[in-house]
Amino acid sequence: MQYSCIEKLKRASSHSIYLYDLLDQLFISPFVTIGDISKKLGVSFQTASVLTKQFVSMGLLKELKQKKRMKRYAFASYLEIIEMIQEI
Repeated sequence: MQYSCIEKLKRASSHSIYLYDLLDQLFISPFVTIGDISKKLGVSFQTASVLTKQFVSMGLLKELKQKKRMKRYAFASYLEIIEMIQEI
């Protein structure tokens, strides 16, 4: 069974208030770096890194294959929906 983004966040082990804030930001900008997340949410780089790892483990973010520094991530679920809409 595939869960929605909200259901995945509810099941997350952390109940960080930033989980939902990050989800909101990803609908605005589906491609991000940890630095972007840190700036947009007003959190430390370390906190942004932890949030990113949580989203990756839930399958909400996917790491794009690039350089080791400044890794970029994509909001995979959102982009899949956009692709489906374009195919209609």
